[in-house]
Amino acid sequence: GRPGAAARIACQLYGYWWLSGQFHEGRRRVLECLDRCDELSVRDQSDCHAAIAGLSTLTKSYEFVLDHGTRAVDLASGRRDALVTVAFCARGFAHAIRAAFSGRQADPTLAAKARQDVAQALDVARSQLPIEHQALVLGYVASVETTIDDQVAAARAWAQIVSILKPIENVGWLVATALSGLS
Repeated sequence: GRPGAAARIACQLYGYWWLSGQFHEGRRRVLECLDRCDELSVRDQSDCHAAIAGLSTLTKSYEFVLDHGTRAVDLASGRRDALVTVAFCARGFAHAIRAAFSGRQADPTLAAKARQDVAQALDVARSQLPIEHQALVLGYVASVETTIDDQVAAARAWAQIVSILKPIENVGWLVATALSGLS
């Protein structure tokens, strides 16, 4: 009976669903919230679309990612928070996938869109979010660069993650991921 509260709870569970592999369940729950879109604030709508875009990258539903990522970014209207970075990162990754599978070489227009999206996500993360979130966004930067076949740029992003996380405790899994990417 409280669609706004349901949407906020569903979006706050984004990280849990992503890390636990419950992305189908998460996406289904957030989509249920959007069934009552007309009762949600613009921010809640934006957050729901961002969560769906992020969770949909894990289901390889890239057209879905592009659609919901774009809706999230448009509705966010310049807002700078974690779910906005999720929308930019997811959309950037979907553009990179489309670029990589467009022919023998990555489509330069789609590759540029991918890079622009993750650059915007990184700008938001660096301006307002904790260092761990910046590292997660850099992971998307590295993934985009790997996907469009720029291994040097990907290695730079992975190395940045290791560098910025070095002095921080309890982020071993992020460092391990970055070291794995570097290898």
